[in-house]
Amino acid sequence: MGGSWRIPPEAAHKRDARHLWLGTGRDEPDGLIATFRTPSSRQGGAFAELMEVERQAGIVYAHRALAVPADSVFMLTSISLELPDTFARSTTHPQRGTVLVAQAAEAGAVRRSRAAALRFAVRSGALGTGTGSATVTFLPAALYERVRYGAAAIPTRAVATREVETARGLVDGVTTGRIRAAAVRADLSDPILADHTGDHLSAMAMVCSIEDAVRAAGEERVLAALHIAFMSYAEFSPSPTLLFTVDDDGTIEGAVHQSGLQRAVFSGRTVRETTHH
Repeated sequence: MGGSWRIPPEAAHKRDARHLWLGTGRDEPDGLIATFRTPSSRQGGAFAELMEVERQAGIVYAHRALAVPADSVFMLTSISLELPDTFARSTTHPQRGTVLVAQAAEAGAVRRSRAAALRFAVRSGALGTGTGSATVTFLPAALYERVRYGAAAIPTRAVATREVETARGLVDGVTTGRIRAAAVRADLSDPILADHTGDHLSAMAMVCSIEDAVRAAGEERVLAALHIAFMSYAEFSPSPTLLFTVDDDGTIEGAVHQSGLQRAVFSGRTVRETTHH
């Protein structure tokens, strides 16, 4: 294959080069490998940063390898990441490494359906390798407008428990039994969200809110794995409510609710920040 090439900000839909966390790319027989470095100025958790690395790499790969037009609108229908425990607990900052992104489906089928199934491998030295996936739809701007404002929901399988489903009335900071509640907020000073344009609350705003809520639960836990599927667009207002449970073994499950609708569902795994002997 060819040598390495510098990834430009626009290849990942970034207007400001400071918000591009990818460095150089290299085409490989099984996909694209890109170097990454997360920003040293960010104060949030490390898990969301690595999921943003996946998202950026997926966009670059779709344009370069799948010939997706540069003006296409990308819509995430799901994204996941699972880290080894040592990787999840790492306090190394900023994070550096490589991310491999490749197709998980035949190219012909992907192009016909305007959708892609992607797989990721996120490596960072001795911390090990995290694995992830994403499903994404890419649409011409005119078609996106019809989908977005035609109230078309993105179908997906609901995985939230009955406990969470029946607790929609909870508000930010309230805990009832095993169920916790938190507001989903988009902090535009966060480097993950600062250069993320859109007419709805972004997928990464939900991921950041989930990570923050896990840390705020007061059990010294951090995310080690997360799978989130998006059912319909979340608006900026009113603020959506995040409802979730954390089991004794660290398993989490929950949903994002807004205006009486379930906007996203998620499940994952947490680990203690430090090991106890």
